[in-house]
Amino acid sequence: MLSRHQVRQAVVQFLYGLTLDSLQSITDADIEAIWDIILEPDRAALDKARVKAITHLTRDLPDKIRLFQTRADNTLKAIEGNPALSDFRDMLTDLIKREQSLDASVRSLRSAKKTDPAAETRAMEAAYNSLQIINSTLLQIRPSLIAKLEDYPQFRFVMDPLKSSISKLQDISSRISGLENPEGHKNATEFAPVIETSQEMCQLRTDAGELLRKVLANIEDLDQLISDKLENFSPERISPVDRSILRLAAYELKYRKDLATPIVVKEAIRLAEDYSTSEAPRFVNGILTGIATSCRN
Repeated sequence: MLSRHQVRQAVVQFLYGLTLDSLQSITDADIEAIWDIILEPDRAALDKARVKAITHLTRDLPDKIRLFQTRADNTLKAIEGNPALSDFRDMLTDLIKREQSLDASVRSLRSAKKTDPAAETRAMEAAYNSLQIINSTLLQIRPSLIAKLEDYPQFRFVMDPLKSSISKLQDISSRISGLENPEGHKNATEFAPVIETSQEMCQLRTDAGELLRKVLANIEDLDQLISDKLENFSPERISPVDRSILRLAAYELKYRKDLATPIVVKEAIRLAEDYSTSEAPRFVNGILTGIATSCRN
């Protein structure tokens, strides 16, 4: 479950990203770039959840593909030398190659999780996207071949088993494709971590984005509140991360009267401990104590 601390962390990270450039010159591309950085750990968690789900969904894929290969070979031998089935032969030969690519892509996705941790997220994301492209193509072409099998009743002794194998592979592909829209598969337990992580990512961006907009709408007022509490200290000397923490906490102290002062200050100190220097918690506490006195007394 998404916590308020996670939302505050995201807002502080975003405010810090904005302070690296002028607020007036920030572009939509800049905003998306900042969000990409903030959500990177969540995307990594989502990628790992997807790999785990696919590992479970495809646990019998190698056996299914080997059986398909055997039945496809038997079919090709049975129709060998029949010129009337050349188009079907080409379709089946192409499907064999694509099924092998699907198996290789699943193995590539699993091995991507074992790469250098620094590149793990990118490797898993690339492998996952590649798998879904191959899988999507197979979902489209298998039905055509299954339908084609019905045109040759004289070869049912080899084509019926082949049809069964292709249908089972189609079922596996349908489950893999379901990861692109896990909400439609809530009853599948293997999708639960994917659904939960995806929902938390969306919720984090929504909640943090709403809070961020309110902070930015009052940024000049908040900066003045902070400046008024500085003694023998120039506002320009405040580090970007400390300024981000103070802006968020100052907003909550002035505009969120439903939040108790100790909670706001304690959370700001916690953020300072997470992101700033050893002196920052004391500095943040002193400034916010002064702001709370002005805004809430």
